[in-house]
Amino acid sequence: MSRRKPLKTKNYPQAVAPMSGQWLFGLHTVKAALANPRRHCMRLVATRDALAELTLPPGAPQAEIMGREDIDRLLPPGAVHQGIALRAEPLPERDLASLLRDSGPDAIFVILDRANDPHNVGAVLRS
Repeated sequence: MSRRKPLKTKNYPQAVAPMSGQWLFGLHTVKAALANPRRHCMRLVATRDALAELTLPPGAPQAEIMGREDIDRLLPPGAVHQGIALRAEPLPERDLASLLRDSGPDAIFVILDRANDPHNVGAVLRS
């Protein structure tokens, strides 16, 4: 079994990669993920300004302060991260039958197929 080697990074020589989970980014997305008790959060990176906009809940990972360019290198090209990103395990998938069974009588569901443009999804949600 091979061991992962430490990354040689400018600011974090002890960092180890790759890490499991997925990156979530943007202030509202990170706030929502941190507030979800079912979400296992592993790594939080932020600029000083972005971190000032956030109140960390108990159990949240300690934030690593980075420059925007360092965060850019962690995320997919073109990611609009607003100076903050969170590495977290995905939530368990649920099938439609269990969602319908466990939802209240006033629940509303929107099911989209092949919605690729986030503006289209936003327009549907506002409708």
